[in-house]
Amino acid sequence: MGLEAVELVITLEKEFKVSISDADSGSVRTVGDMYNLLIRLIREQNPGYVDKCKDFEDDVWKILVKTSKEVTGCTSGPEVTRETKYVDDLGYG
Repeated sequence: MGLEAVELVITLEKEFKVSISDADSGSVRTVGDMYNLLIRLIREQNPGYVDKCKDFEDDVWKILVKTSKEVTGCTSGPEVTRETKYVDDLGYG
């Protein structure tokens, strides 16, 4: 896992108050993979977040996209979709 991926995981863990295992983070290839993982972990580890957000899944998506781009310094560029690959499309090393 490259430095950007480690930074992304740490940032998301802090943001959503979850713990992402090395095995889980190692299986993530796309932004959609990370989104699905976060939704599952938030429901399991931080159900209060779900309760306090009116549209929790949309909030998670917006924060994930913003964070995924900021970690590489790429705040503009192509639209991020669930199929966007961290390595090939966003330049994660």
